[in-house]
Amino acid sequence: MKRLLFEVHRWVGIALALFMLLWFFSGLVIIYAEPTTPFRAQQLANADLLLPESGWLSAGEAWERSAEQRKALAAAKTEKKATPAAGNKPQTTGAEIVEARLLQQARDPVWLVEDKRGQHFALSAVDGKLHETSPEQALAIAARWLNNKTGHLPTGLNYIESI
Repeated sequence: MKRLLFEVHRWVGIALALFMLLWFFSGLVIIYAEPTTPFRAQQLANADLLLPESGWLSAGEAWERSAEQRKALAAAKTEKKATPAAGNKPQTTGAEIVEARLLQQARDPVWLVEDKRGQHFALSAVDGKLHETSPEQALAIAARWLNNKTGHLPTGLNYIESI
């Protein structure tokens, strides 16, 4: 029995030592590898070129025009979450813009807006309505980003450019 205990101890020790060695070297790779998330400069380098036109709305105008849609959205969210109680009314008044960015998403000018409560909205810079991205548009955005990054589209994504 003592001999068996020595053999098990030896081989378990060898296996654990190899595991720790692998763990050590993989940690070194992680420390010195480039980060996997793109930096802001990389994001901007792959962004669509934005050429503003005269008919586009400012962030404030788009915010005002989308007020009714935002109220309806807030009411729908509270309806889903709330139980029937008197104090569960959506609070949509007094919301102010904290941050706004104009960008082009799937060839449409869009204001990305954050309000004081931390809610994020995508508002059309053309008509001020809430902007929703369809799955096809999301694929087109990803394909254009990959195209800008690599210089060509990967196989299987060529059909998206027609969207």
